[in-house]
Amino acid sequence: MENYDESVGQRVNSRTVLFRKNKEEAFAFSAAHRVPFAEIKAKVKGADANQLAEFEDANPWFLEQTTKMWKKHCAKRFPKLSRDEGESWRDIYHRGVAEEEKKLKKVSSRISKAAVKEQQAVRTTKCIDLPLKHRASASTTSRASSGSAAEAGPSRSSGPPKGHLMKRAMDLMKKRR
Repeated sequence: MENYDESVGQRVNSRTVLFRKNKEEAFAFSAAHRVPFAEIKAKVKGADANQLAEFEDANPWFLEQTTKMWKKHCAKRFPKLSRDEGESWRDIYHRGVAEEEKKLKKVSSRISKAAVKEQQAVRTTKCIDLPLKHRASASTTSRASSGSAAEAGPSRSSGPPKGHLMKRAMDLMKKRR
């Protein structure tokens, strides 16, 4: 079962070549064949927290060997968390993830509550039916319309027709052609 690996330049076991190709294949292979941890350690070191958890679920006999890797993940993502007595680094990591999710849910609920409050606080326009006052007599209406023409302003009949500037502009354009 020996092959020649060109990247290393020496003969290696075929299991090692498999581990160099793909993490998922290596994890599945180690779960099925109980490979020694030393042979798969390089792949597990590069795994993220989710992959490491999946690897440990598939290979529970490697829990002791992966504590240093969990410690690195905890130090990187949750540097402020402290270790309680009898608590593994994996448990600390999962506790940190749970606390993070709880904080995110709190923040999202605050935001949604604020949005609901803001929507409720928006002013809306409402129509109200008001009773109309009846006109008392013709003399009151005549007072409203009485007055000079200067106060009332120009009427359409006395002023230039609507759109006269546009008409003049169009006439000028016709003359230029």
